[in-house]
Amino acid sequence: MIDEAHRHNIVCNMFWSDDPEEAGRFIEMGIYTILTNDYLVVRNGLSG
Repeated sequence: MIDEAHRHNIVCNMFWSDDPEEAGRFIEMGIYTILTNDYLVVRNGLSG
């Protein structure tokens, strides 16, 4: 679904993830922005 949205120039964001592993999976899927309560924990938990 995310790839299809991107083909139609739709920006995909995720409404909520405080877990770095989960956030990483969303980024790999093509999500652009993730809303979180703890940016530093999520950001520091993402590799690369």
